[in-house]
Formats: sequence, structure tokens, C-alpha cells
Amino acid sequence: MEANSLEPFNVSMQEVNPGKSLAAVVADPEGYIKEWNRQAELMFGWKREQVTGKHLRDTIIPQNYWDSHISKIGEKLRQRPGLALSHQIKIKSRRNCGEVFPAEFTIIPSKFGEHHLINFFARDVSGQSNTDTVLRAINGLARNLLGKTTLEEIAWEITEKVTHLTGVDHFGIYILNDKTGKLHQIAATGEKNTNAKNMPELAVGKGVVGKAAETGEPVLVEDCSEFEEYVYGNYPGVSELAVPIIDNGTVLGVIDSEHTEKEFYYRYHLDIFTTIASLSAAQIRVALEKQRRIEAENSLRESEERWQQLITDLPDALKITKNGQITYLNPAGLRLFEADSMEQMYDSDLYKFVCDEEKNKVAAQHELLAREGVAEPIEYTIKTLKGNERIIEANSTAIHTKRESCVQTILRDITDKRSTENAFRNMSTLLRTLIDNINSGILIETPDRVIMHTNQMFCELFGNQFSSEDIIGQDCGAMVEPASQMFAEPETFTIQTNQVFERSKPSLNEEWKTVDGRVFERDFIPIWYDGEYLGSAWQYRDITDKKNVEQKLRTALETERNYNELNKNLVSMVSHEFRTPLTSIYSTAELLMQYGERFKGKDLEKRLLRIYSSAQKMDSLIQDVLTLGKLESNNTRFDHQEFSFSGLIQGLIKVLRVTTLKDREIVIESKTEMDNLYLDQNMTELILRNLLENSGKYSSAPDKIILNYSITETEFTLSCQDFGIGIPEKDREIVFESFVRGTNTQDIKGTGLGLPIVKKLVERMNGDIDLKSKVGYGTTVSVTLPINRQN
Repeated sequence: MEANSLEPFNVSMQEVNPGKSLAAVVADPEGYIKEWNRQAELMFGWKREQVTGKHLRDTIIPQNYWDSHISKIGEKLRQRPGLALSHQIKIKSRRNCGEVFPAEFTIIPSKFGEHHLINFFARDVSGQSNTDTVLRAINGLARNLLGKTTLEEIAWEITEKVTHLTGVDHFGIYILNDKTGKLHQIAATGEKNTNAKNMPELAVGKGVVGKAAETGEPVLVEDCSEFEEYVYGNYPGVSELAVPIIDNGTVLGVIDSEHTEKEFYYRYHLDIFTTIASLSAAQIRVALEKQRRIEAENSLRESEERWQQLITDLPDALKITKNGQITYLNPAGLRLFEADSMEQMYDSDLYKFVCDEEKNKVAAQHELLAREGVAEPIEYTIKTLKGNERIIEANSTAIHTKRESCVQTILRDITDKRSTENAFRNMSTLLRTLIDNINSGILIETPDRVIMHTNQMFCELFGNQFSSEDIIGQDCGAMVEPASQMFAEPETFTIQTNQVFERSKPSLNEEWKTVDGRVFERDFIPIWYDGEYLGSAWQYRDITDKKNVEQKLRTALETERNYNELNKNLVSMVSHEFRTPLTSIYSTAELLMQYGERFKGKDLEKRLLRIYSSAQKMDSLIQDVLTLGKLESNNTRFDHQEFSFSGLIQGLIKVLRVTTLKDREIVIESKTEMDNLYLDQNMTELILRNLLENSGKYSSAPDKIILNYSITETEFTLSCQDFGIGIPEKDREIVFESFVRGTNTQDIKGTGLGLPIVKKLVERMNGDIDLKSKVGYGTTVSVTLPINRQN
């Protein structure tokens, strides 16, 4: 069937699957298996290690087919070593599980060096759908590959055959350079590939070819212009198919082809390339090994003297043993065993230097080396010729030649390393003990937020919701949300905690309030060492007591400021407010002293009343200042007792009619019949006095002043209303501050202490105060005080 007669297959890069590739099996003429590829493992069910060295008739080929067909091929090869022939047979093969299935074997003899081999390429034909064209092409290619032993010969043979068979524009074979880790083109056809050997190496994972080598799967790009990793610049190729060459699970190279048409490739092409990759994988691997061996032999011959110098100067000890006897030590090895010369150590029993309790460990390593050729490094203690103990790490390799077998071991003295590690462990234990006993909550996490350590104090701060053992190894990020619920602002706590971790910069002295009123202080400290981020530490401290002390200090400081402000304002007020009454007292007294005999009757009474009034004003001012000072310092004491409020009003109005309430009508309104009041009488009188004096001062006769009060068992309410100048709206808050007056009182004398005293007294008595005012209409001050007879 021709390629162009097939429908194109639409498969993405991830979906390309080689389908049923050829299983490759290599055996010697006697029928013993030498090689077994990955597809053979999948098809027959045996691992390569299970069948290597076993006979074909004991695994995949029944006895009767071996006797009648295949054994004769081996006999012909032995009789005529140069004979090149191939066969194709269909037999009933068998799998590891015992299942028998039809298989098609292409049998091709080959020769590698002096060794004759028989190559078996098998297909499961139980559901055969491949075309005969592909099979004939494979048979022809297989015959042509006979005798090709170099990579270039194999690659060019494949390239010419595939180009002729498929009609692709460009075709090439890339081999993975195990030294550079890159893909190198060794054969190619097409205009773009005329100078294949000068093509630059391709990185694994880069481009279509590199992607196939990276994934180990075929990669199909139906339109390279849309493939962002296409690496050939402006080359017009628009579709590409790359198939990896894999042997025993190892990618050896890539078969790559390109065509200038979009969606050019069919399943036909994929089958051919995949089959050829499987067919040639074993031969390419053998050629690679041969090339590497030749290179290694050349390198060995050229560097033998340098190698001898290298092991002489090797800082690690090199030991070679044969049958448990030491046959060689380099200078570092002699120093390790504290030997003066090799004569002291030659043919010495290896185990006599190993401590008794560890001899079994060394013996087990040597048995594993003898059986499998490799073994893991081990550590054990030796005793030198001088009796000193050293801890060593031994990395051993079995070396087999035609004549003998020996064990080569690199010995590293790790005594000091182990001593350092022990010191580190001791230091780590010390640090953990310190963290566990520090008076702060500590949590340490890794860069990926896994909790490494936390102390008991951390658990206690968070309410003992968990123990330190419970959360070690947990995801710290996942625990932030549940932990946030104990804080007053859980959402803010969660967001800021994650942001602090992502920034990975120190964050110190953050304060967080808990829902139960405590205050935590938090530090975040990222841990860096030698430029590497190792993790982070969180530290939480309960600073509730500290904050309470700070608050008390701030309160004391505020009180001191208030005292200072009071003293400053007092000095200013005394210099201003005391001057007038003092001047009046002084001038009147001086006048009476000089001309006293002239004043009689009402003239004398008038002047004496002036002195009395001025003295009373000064006394009232002094009392106001002293009262305000006590209220500011919280030193005011309250003496609750029962008294008649109406009697208090009448007595106070009588006194004030001489001064601020002169010629004024006082209207008293009561909403209750109850008259007795259970409060501090002096403080209640002080509130009433200041309200009446303010109303009288900032209103004019004959305007009324209305007092309204109500008394119940639990509450006392009082309001004082005047119809005076009122208070501007912008001043209604500041008039409760000491020595502050409204901006419309310039022509009215006053100290600015009345309302502040009333407000502070009401607050100390756990009451409320309210002020309503309108400029030109007057002011109403209302007071509500609780009554509690149990106080």
C-alpha cells in the first residue's frame, strides 16, 4: 500500500505512540540469549535480567521450532562462518505467563568482531494490520545493515533506505553524545542537511528532536510555524516527525524527518520510523559501545602514565584487594593505615584491620560485589598499624579481567567529619533545648512551609489546641487559617502572615490582639546561610502585662501633662482673673483706711460689700481650680448621703442672687414628687452652682433661667436652660476643655472652668451630660446621674 493512499492521522505530541514495535533479541549460534530490548520485555513478559544467558527454547521459541528451523541456522554459521542469510518464519511463541500467541520472526545472522550472533526481530501478529511494504523494507534494511559496524555506516544505510521508501524532504539521524548530553547529527539527506557533520549539537528538550529525546516518545508537529520551540529559524519546513531510538529503556538517539507540507505524515510513516528505530537500536548501541571502547582504549594508552601519577597524587586512599588480600595501596592509603611502605601491607589480610563488630558488614559488601559487580558504599572502623582507630567510607567496585578478578576501593577518612557531625548534633540538641525552654513561642519551618520544630510555649500561647509532636511535619501554611480565629482580626492576620512569609524579609515587633483581650508580639526571621534560604522562624510573646504597664505609664504621663497644662493656665488665669477683684479689694481697702471717717451708712456698706464680693469671687475661683485638679488626678472622693434637693436649690439661689443671679427670675420645674436625693451633696451642689453661674453670666436680666429636675429610685436628671448668647456650633466640643471659652465671649469675664468641672464631675459619678445651644437663643445643659444606695 502506498503512503499517499492512506488517510492522515491527527495525533498530538502527547498522543504519539509507537504501537507494536519490533521486539529485538540477540543470541549466539547455540541459542543462548545475549541481548533483549524493552519491546521484548513488553511482548514476552520477561525482564532482560531474567533471560540473559538462558536458551531460546526455554523462553520464547518452542522446542519443535528450535529443532526444525532455528538450530540449523546456528549449524550453518559454524560450518560456514562468512555465510550471510536471513529467514522469516511465523510460529506460535509463548509469553512468561504461559500464553501462546502467533508471532512473526525475522532472523538475521550478524558478526561483531570475531563473534557470530543471530538477531531475532519479532512481531505479535495476532492482530496484524501492518502493510507488507513496511515488512519488506525492514527485511531489506536488515540485510543491508549486516556487516555495518560503525555509527556512520548504520546511519547512512537507514537514511538512504527511509528517504527512498517514504519520500520525505529531509531525513536525519541524531545520536546522543553521553559526554556533552546533546544530540549530534551523524547522517542526513535533503537540501537542508547536505553538511550534516557541521550541524550544531541540539540540547535535549529543545526543539522537536530534543523533545523526543527528552520524553522517550515520538513527537509529531503538523505545523512547525505554530510550534514555539522550532529551532531552525526561517527554514520553510512546516511539518516534522521525530522518533526516539531506545534500547533497554535508554534513549540512544532520534530519527527525524521533515516535509514542507502541513499534516504530511500518516500512521504509515510513524510505523516505519518506529520499527526502524527498534530494529537498529541494538546495533546502534553495539556500535556506540565499540566506538566508546576504541576511544577508551586510545585514551587509556595515551594516559597510562598520567593515570599512574593521578592515583599516586590522589588525596583519597586507593586500595586494591584480591581474594581478601591487600595487593596495592597508593601513598594516601599508606598514610591512612600508618604504614611506611607497601611491603608492610602487601598480602595482608583485609579483615585484620576491621573492627570485630563490623567485619560482617565488610564481608557482605564483598559478597555483593562478587555476585552483582556493584555495591553501595559502607562505613566502618579500622585499626591502623599503630593501633589508632579511624572511621572510613569505602566505595568499592569489582574489576574482572580474563585472568583475574579484584576489588578496587576508594577509602575516605571521615573520622573528623563524623566528629564534626556529632558536635553539630550536640549543638542542635543544645539549641532545641534552648528553644524549648525560652519564654517565647517558637516555630521553625522549611522553605516549603513544613514545620520542623516548635516548643511547648508556642502551643500554650495558642490555647494548647495541639502539641508540638502533633504539628511537626505539618503544612504551616494550612494551619494559618485555623490559628487566625483566636485573633481579633482573623482575616487581616491570615493575609499579613502569608505576605510576610512570601517576602522572606525580617518583620519584627508586630502586635496582634486576641479575642480574649491579650496582646501578642510577633517576630518573623528568615534563615539564610551562605546565600541559601534554609527556612524561617516565628516568635510569639505575650506582652499583655507589658502593654498594661505602658498604658498606666501613658495615663500617668497624660495626668502629668494635664497638671502642667493646668498650672500653666492657672498662672495665666491668676494673672488675668485675679487682678480685677484684687485691685477692687486693694483700692477699696486703701480708700477706707485713708478716709474711713467720711463713710457711714449705705456708703460704707456699699464699699464693704464690694470687698466681700471680690473676695467671694476669688475664693470661688480658687475652689474651682482645686476641684479641677482633684478631678484630673482621679483623687476625688464621693460621700453619698440623703438630702433635700429642693432645699439645696433654694439655699444656693439665695447665695447667688447677690452676684450672678441678681435681678433674675429662676423658674424651678419638677416632674416628680420625690425630693430626697441619695448622692454626694457637695458634688451635686457644685454641678448646680456652675450651671446656674454660667446661665446667669451668659444671659441678661430680666431673662428667665429654667431649672428642670426629676428624681426616681435609680436616676436623677437635671437641666438648666438660659436664653442668652448661645454657643457657636464650632465651639460646642471645646467648651468642655479647661480654660477654653466660646469665641463670642470676649466681652464677658470668665475662667472657662465651669463646664469642664461639670463634665468631669458627671463622668466621675458615672453619669451623662448633653449640651444644646443656638447662637442668640440660649443654651440648655442636661445632666443624668445614676442613683445606687449600695455605693
